[in-house]
Amino acid sequence: MVLGITGGVGCGKSTVLRLLETEYGARVMLADNIGHEMMEQGKPAWQEIRKRFGEEILTARGEVDRDRLASLIYQDDEKRLLLNQIIHPCVRKEMERRIEEWRDEPLVVLETALLFETGCDVLCDEVWWVDAGREIRIQRLMDSRGYTREKAEAIMSSQMSEDDWRERCHHQKPSLTFRHKKCYLTICVLRHITVGAVDCLYPHRILRPDGGYKLFPFPFCTY
Repeated sequence: MVLGITGGVGCGKSTVLRLLETEYGARVMLADNIGHEMMEQGKPAWQEIRKRFGEEILTARGEVDRDRLASLIYQDDEKRLLLNQIIHPCVRKEMERRIEEWRDEPLVVLETALLFETGCDVLCDEVWWVDAGREIRIQRLMDSRGYTREKAEAIMSSQMSEDDWRERCHHQKPSLTFRHKKCYLTICVLRHITVGAVDCLYPHRILRPDGGYKLFPFPFCTY
């Protein structure tokens, strides 16, 4: 099963991923991390960024200055679109490669805030949207990344609206506390089918790395 996790910046996607990885043995991949790999010196994306943005976007060591690049793209829609056109195809290609490599794994999870914009939703059997209040997200970004309120709001404004995410995703996962989330996300190991207008959840077992498995009944919370 390939599960897509999406949601706006600062919504708590990383916590969900950490739980899926540690509790259920999921193989996870983060679009941001893959994007950083694709920008490493000598990689195709690095070469294209250097060509399109100029030598001034590189550090003295020849690496992409990600902080400077980020400040450029959030001030200029055209530059952001240009960078996306460079990075996104590389990221999707690498995700496709990993999905194929992990095809025998019971649960593969990919995370990206731009799941639909990049077409990566078609790689997923199921898509979840992780949500948190706007002020909570802004405060998280200010505390954890040192963003100003203006920068946090600019990033959030450049992403899909909550209504769009809610319409496109199969399920919404409120960004609860980690303790509560552990209970809530036991549903990740359950198969989901629809019978008429009723959502039915059936027990499913997930193999563990040690060869054992966990079998869960109906979830603690309904969809």
